[in-house]
Amino acid sequence: MNYIIPAILIMIGSSPSDDFVKPVHPIKMSQVRGFINPVADLAESYDLDYEWVFEGIDSPVTYREIREMAINNCRNRRPDKVDVGLIDFLIEVEKDFSPPPALRGMLLAAACSESGYNPKAKGDYKIRGKRKYPRAIGLLQQWPWYERFYGTVRTDPESSSTTWMQHIIRQIPKVKKRCKFRSSKRTWVAAWVHAIRSPKPNGRCYEKPNHWKRLKRWHRKIRKNRDAYLESLEEPDGC
Repeated sequence: MNYIIPAILIMIGSSPSDDFVKPVHPIKMSQVRGFINPVADLAESYDLDYEWVFEGIDSPVTYREIREMAINNCRNRRPDKVDVGLIDFLIEVEKDFSPPPALRGMLLAAACSESGYNPKAKGDYKIRGKRKYPRAIGLLQQWPWYERFYGTVRTDPESSSTTWMQHIIRQIPKVKKRCKFRSSKRTWVAAWVHAIRSPKPNGRCYEKPNHWKRLKRWHRKIRKNRDAYLESLEEPDGC
């Protein structure tokens, strides 16, 4: 039986303090740039990830599933136009920061929503006189303060994605103190919101980022695909 499971900001958050030390990410884009479109050619180079079959249908989604979902279900980019090497790279960046399983794919969901995986995207234009210029640039539509505080090269996928994740991580201690959530998932979602939106006097503990909605849709679709796969294995009555 041939079956392949389809799997897988405008940044206005507050800038970090001046004592931040720029993170160094060990993975280089050159390591994955060999994996380019079309999607069909790349699919055969990967072993299908069926670990959920053994762990149970309700087990956390896998990055293999997230990968296929990000390629085939980003409304802002046609599947045949997706740079698959970039998708693989962003997955490795995210893995290094170890988000909760329920948030696997958060970086991809944000990059899809903000730029359609376009490292050179520009947005949130400001008019000055008769000219306008973009304040948000890159995969994640980061603002200029990322350059000042993180040394981010906003058009570089490695620099932009790493510092985007790093800025979320920096919010976690403050979120734990303010929001007092017990679950890792709720803490991370709150940190995500605090990282991408401007400061609020009482915080943003109970808010959700728009990217989270897209990520939840991906996760729901993955689980539906699992159900469909298991149903396809069942023999019809009377056989």
